[in-house]
Amino acid sequence: MKTLETGSMGSTSTDNLRSKVLEIAKRHKASWIELGQYLFSIHKDKLFKQWSYMTFETYCFKELGLKQATASKLLKSYYFLEKEEPALVRPETVEEVRPSVVPNYESVNLLRLAKDNPNLDAQDFKELRKAVLTNAKEPKDVRAQMKQMLESRQEEQN
Repeated sequence: MKTLETGSMGSTSTDNLRSKVLEIAKRHKASWIELGQYLFSIHKDKLFKQWSYMTFETYCFKELGLKQATASKLLKSYYFLEKEEPALVRPETVEEVRPSVVPNYESVNLLRLAKDNPNLDAQDFKELRKAVLTNAKEPKDVRAQMKQMLESRQEEQN
């Protein structure tokens, strides 16, 4: 693997490198939203059948190498954002979003599940929404926060 030599770079070169890495990170983190958008269209219009696949899941696995669970999370997470947070999935908005605020698709999936969880109230959802969409918390952190909220609600009921 080729590595970049940074020891002899001046501050301008390292600033350029830093900018480039930030741009690549932004594209990488936003790419799941674009993939989810395409998967949503393929699923909705059943385009996979035109490509000789009987099911969407088979298409995703054989054509894209995506496991059923991953494809489902991408699809559902994208749809959730399209419905609940449309500004986050507009191409012009995604391009402008800093890498640290593009949420992880698994975190968005957890937020989607939290929205429909009868054991969480509006304030809980608001806190989780901030953790996912504003702070771009990783799935393990969102899961832990959600677990803590659910345990707190359970204690209140007892």
